[in-house]
Amino acid sequence: VICGAYGRGNAGDEAILKAILTQLREVDQEMPFWVMSRNKEETRRSNRVRSMYIFNPVALFFNLRKARIFVNGGGSLIQDVTSSRSLYFYLFTLKAAKWAGCRVIMYGCGIGPIDSPLNRKAAARVLNDTAEIITLRDSVSYEALREMKVNKPEIMLAADPTITLEKSPPSRVEAAFAREGIPPGIRKIGFCLRNWPGFLAPQEVARAADYAYERHRAVPVFLPIEIPKDIGAAERVTAFMNSPCYACSQKHPVEDLMGMLGSMEAVVGMRLHSLIF
Repeated sequence: VICGAYGRGNAGDEAILKAILTQLREVDQEMPFWVMSRNKEETRRSNRVRSMYIFNPVALFFNLRKARIFVNGGGSLIQDVTSSRSLYFYLFTLKAAKWAGCRVIMYGCGIGPIDSPLNRKAAARVLNDTAEIITLRDSVSYEALREMKVNKPEIMLAADPTITLEKSPPSRVEAAFAREGIPPGIRKIGFCLRNWPGFLAPQEVARAADYAYERHRAVPVFLPIEIPKDIGAAERVTAFMNSPCYACSQKHPVEDLMGMLGSMEAVVGMRLHSLIF
């Protein structure tokens, strides 16, 4: 059973799932999976797995009792910035997996921020009680676990799972740009933005995009990582711009997104996976 922030339209999370499945299938091609998802039909079709709705406790317990391994991750699930409710939900899934007799792996994770002292204490207790191995994608997470006194699982500093994925060939990347109305052969600078509480000056990003075009003839391309959330962030910026630009709005496979971002002169990203891609 694999638990993560899947089925929400975030290309970064979907790339993590694809990478985890690819790596586990290299271990055992016949290994069956149940993936917890907000959109179980899309997850099932896209990844050739069985899927259950993430907030269906009956399905969760039923499948955990038949499973041998529970994978939490990747991504930053153990945090309370989104909400304490989110943190306690993911801690509950770890406890449920342990109760059901699964071996528990936390894979390709980010830890924190966990701001509440009570939440930090609860998270540390659950991680020490449930996880056998935790692999982390950044050193800040490693320090966070050390400060929380999480010391019973084996903890390894590794990398984000998505670095193992391969980008699409040039022909598919060109076709992806064409679907967005972007002509071939132009110099491009990518902007992958999100509506974040601190994103209060879209006009300054617009100035940077105009400068890139006027000074370097790099055409700004706004590429959403999570649809539809990121489209609104791009619209806030393009409203202030004077130079020509392209605002993408379609959903592209992860491999195509990697090729699109990789073909640009530079990328300005507010989402981690835009920079990794």
